[in-house]
Amino acid sequence: MNILFTFLILLTLLVILLWGNKADKEGKSFFSKDYTRVLKGACCIIVVFVHVPVEHGNVLQDAVGSFGYVAVTLFFMFSAYGMYLSKQHKADYMKHFWRNRLSSLLVPMFLINLAGYLYSIPLGGG
Repeated sequence: MNILFTFLILLTLLVILLWGNKADKEGKSFFSKDYTRVLKGACCIIVVFVHVPVEHGNVLQDAVGSFGYVAVTLFFMFSAYGMYLSKQHKADYMKHFWRNRLSSLLVPMFLINLAGYLYSIPLGGG
């Protein structure tokens, strides 16, 4: 049953990837922002498969997880491509990059850590 659920996740991921790969005559949808976001999400799911504990894993998950290094590399390549395009379209993109990026990362991190801390207090943690 575990392998079936893993297969369904991978099949859904494949359908989403192929559905978003629509080519037009001008080639404007090729590697668009939305499609590269989907590709980065697929890479993240592969990396999540790698980090599932061994006692909950299965053969299919291990096979997909063996591409974890490739998924991480592709994720950073897609991100770099997006940054390159943003730099081309907005001259001052890199001037405000770190301020925008840190605020979008630090606020969720603090909220999640606070929620985890508050959740662990009744369990005797803290």
